[in-house]
Amino acid sequence: MSLNPIMRAIEHTDEQMLKVLIDYCIKCAKTHHPAYLTPVEQCLAQLLKNYPEIAANVFSSISYIPARNHEYVASHAICKPQDSLGGYKRAVFILRSQLPTIIPSSFFKNTTGDLQLGSEPRFPIKRNVQPPYNQRSGNLYVSPFQFSPIEPLIEDSEKTRLNPFSKRFHKDRRRSVITFIIKRDFFDNMAIAVILRFKWYTFGFKYWLRRFSLMLMFFILMMIITAKQISVSSVKKGEDPTSDEIAARYLPGWRPVFIVTIALGLMLCAYEIPPMFRSPITYFRTPLKWIDLAAYLSSVVGCFLFLKTAPGTIRDDTGIDGGPSQIWIMAFSILFLYLNM
Repeated sequence: MSLNPIMRAIEHTDEQMLKVLIDYCIKCAKTHHPAYLTPVEQCLAQLLKNYPEIAANVFSSISYIPARNHEYVASHAICKPQDSLGGYKRAVFILRSQLPTIIPSSFFKNTTGDLQLGSEPRFPIKRNVQPPYNQRSGNLYVSPFQFSPIEPLIEDSEKTRLNPFSKRFHKDRRRSVITFIIKRDFFDNMAIAVILRFKWYTFGFKYWLRRFSLMLMFFILMMIITAKQISVSSVKKGEDPTSDEIAARYLPGWRPVFIVTIALGLMLCAYEIPPMFRSPITYFRTPLKWIDLAAYLSSVVGCFLFLKTAPGTIRDDTGIDGGPSQIWIMAFSILFLYLNM
């Protein structure tokens, strides 16, 4: 008979007692010491087989338990977040750096860091745990655990780290543990799937939905504006447009729609600023980034030029007012937006 109380609960199929014991171990691990997870760790195989839902909840709950002792990480290095994970050529787990946020937060946001090796007296770095190759050449798994027992003078909250004003006076004191991974099969397991699902439903989905909604609204408005321009600019064959038809081509009642479209386009352009300044060479080396910029900028420029026109503008080539001539810019913007979507 096992001396592990969790194993005893599994053997007696006492699900209620099993949940109580696991919750107790997780709570004590977070408040006292990770060693309280030892009974749970010894029964993971049985939990996955007999109680997969409880096992999934266990993985979700322990994903952010502080690691107060470096011996609980097998192959690791204690690091400080400095620049950006974009510096790594083959980083395989960069979920945080791929999540869009709204300006101005994302403009000043430090993602899960281009990590620089550091050391502290309480957490000495293990020797001979990483290969001698360049740190930037390997695949990584980044665990953003804040495990320092010393509380900083300024709270390291997400709001503090993303605030553009406090960012100038507040240095990020978080520490992270990185584990070097040889094969990507490591991520094809239940633990990683549960963590990703937890992050997605906790904060990832709302960031994605926010940017997707902006993009969808921008695309719809550009389609409507272009279709309206084409409809008011078309004339019957063999007939000259009247003065009222020419005045209607300037869409006088549609000016607020153009202003909203310009605002949405500038917001989408602002999303491109952080990765552009973080790693300009990598950013402009990607052809898709050029398409994104062309889609947003051509639309914004076309709408802005349209707002500058007014009835009574005489063309140099014809000597008459034929209406605005920015339709070709809008046509290219629709093409780039289609490629962008």
